Amino acid sequence: MVKTNFAENFDVETIVGKSIEAQGKILYPIVRVSILKDNKMTTVGSWIVPIAFVIEENEKKYIISLTDEKINQNEILKMV
Repeated sequence: MVKTNFAENFDVETIVGKSIEAQGKILYPIVRVSILKDNKMTTVGSWIVPIAFVIEENEKKYIISLTDEKINQNEILKMV
């Protein structure tokens, strides 16, 4: 087994993607972006995971989760 110490520089951020309009609704993809860097701050890995959609319809917003994990709905709605 090879042991490495990559976890020192691990950044995770939740962001709102570009909105999509369809059939009178606006959909906002919510994604989690993770970046893994080595001790020289060189990016050694990154990934994007979709976690939810915020849907805006008739001036109301609601969230559809794409994962089983618990999400802070108020925080996500403030992002949109």
